[in-house]
This record gives sequence, structure tokens and C-alpha cells, in this order.
Amino acid sequence: TFNPINNLTETTLLGDGSDMKANIELKKEHYDAIDTDRYTTPYYTFLSNYNYEMIEDINISKKYNERKDLKKLIKKRLNDQNLIIADAGYPCFNDFDYYDRKGQLFIIRLPTEGKFIKSIPDKIKLDNDFKYFIHGKNYKIIRYEIDNISKDNSSVFYLITTDFNKSYESLKEYYNFRWMVECDIDYFKNQLGGKFYNVKSEKALILTTKLQHCLHLLNYIFRRTSEKIFGKKFIIKNKIESNQNLSG
Repeated sequence: TFNPINNLTETTLLGDGSDMKANIELKKEHYDAIDTDRYTTPYYTFLSNYNYEMIEDINISKKYNERKDLKKLIKKRLNDQNLIIADAGYPCFNDFDYYDRKGQLFIIRLPTEGKFIKSIPDKIKLDNDFKYFIHGKNYKIIRYEIDNISKDNSSVFYLITTDFNKSYESLKEYYNFRWMVECDIDYFKNQLGGKFYNVKSEKALILTTKLQHCLHLLNYIFRRTSEKIFGKKFIIKNKIESNQNLSG
């Protein structure tokens, strides 16, 4: 049993997704093959646990629906109060209401364009921290800027949350944790062979993904154990170079 790496007041779950590439044979099982006859594009949603810095769960979908897929993973965790953090692809007032009714907190970035930004009162666009009542619920919206060095200007972001206890600075810091799930996705693709799934059935795709997730968890155990014994982390760097042996 390992203690959390990050001792936060609640379990912090980071959600994000990515299109993967798989054998065109999966088209027969209704996996999308968007603008290509060379491969299919199963959509993966990852749920990372920031407290332990590990991928906790993975969902595979035949069609793109990132909000539905994330909710499917969160439903497995409703026995605990969690803090869900996600980017601008996930805002939906129906989902906000669902998480709130289930006792889940969230911090989600609003998209920079569209109905969400247009519905924000001008006062919020000036203040850093504002309580906002809409669709029968209270939310907190924070505004902050990130320096964009490459363009020599600043980018303005808005976060919506049901966590009224954290300060403005804390909410910004918590949202920055979301970067870890991006790193997890990159690790899954580049270290665990997730760039292309050379499998010919859905069963083989699911099996391969489960094996990859097991390798990730074994690597996590190895890393945490080496830290306990030797005082520093060792990482297993071997890659799965091909999934051809699981192509049945």
C-alpha cells in the first residue's frame, strides 16, 4: 500500500481523451474511419488520479462523445466525493447538474468561443472571481490570464466550478494539475505502443488496452517501490513496439 504522492483534501480526478489509430478491419465492428480508408479511429478517454499520479481507468468508444465517455468513468466513482478537472471540451449544464446532484465537485475550463462565453455577464469578464446563478444552480467562475510568450501577449481563460471553498489562486493551481493527464496520454502512446493498434477485432483491441494499462500500473508499483527502498524513482522504459501478436 502506497501513500498518496499529493496530499490533497479530496480525490482529484483528471479527465481527457484522444483519438487513437487502429486496423481498418475494425470498421466492420462500426469503429469510425474518419476521412481515411487506411485505419479506424477509436476514441480513448483517460481518467487519471492526481493524488497517486496514475491512470485510474480507460474507456474506449467507437464514436466520438467525450462528455458521455468521461461521465461513464466518473459513474464508477460516485461512492466518494471527487474533484473532477477537465478542459474546454467538457462544459455542459446537464452534466454540471448531474455531478452536483451526485455530490461531485468540478473545475472545468469554458471554451473561448460559443454560447458559454457569450452568456457570461460583463462583470465576470472584469473580475477575477464571481458567483454566477444560471439554470437554477450557483456556480463560481474565475477569470485569469496566462502569458503567451510565443505570441508576445496574454490569453484569457475562464473556469467554472462548484467548489466555493477554494481561493482564486488555489483554483488556478488545481486546474494546472490537469496537465498530468496530457502527459499520461503521451506516455500511453509513446511508451506503451498506443500509436497504432494492429488488431482485427474489438476483443483484441480491448485486451491490448488492458495489457497496456496493467503495464502502466506495474510500472507505477515498481517506481513507488524503488522510491521506498532506494530513495529515488526507477522507471521501466521498455515499449510495446507492435500489437501484431494480438491481431486475432
